[in-house]
Amino acid sequence: MISKQVAEQIWQIQLKTRKTLSGMQLGERRALSKGSGSDFDQVREYVQGDDLRFIDWKSSARAGKLLT
Repeated sequence: MISKQVAEQIWQIQLKTRKTLSGMQLGERRALSKGSGSDFDQVREYVQGDDLRFIDWKSSARAGKLLT
């Protein structure tokens, strides 16, 4: 027969496992990167005052002008 201490440790492991699995079933997970999302809406010409972080450098190189 197992000791009371071992039984308590097993119970704690079961609780943690259930909590983790229930979160996975709901689709909860941490994002791999922080910051704005990667949703794509459109590419438009750069306007003075736009944030430089949002310049699409590959599209800008193809078009020959700055695009965001």
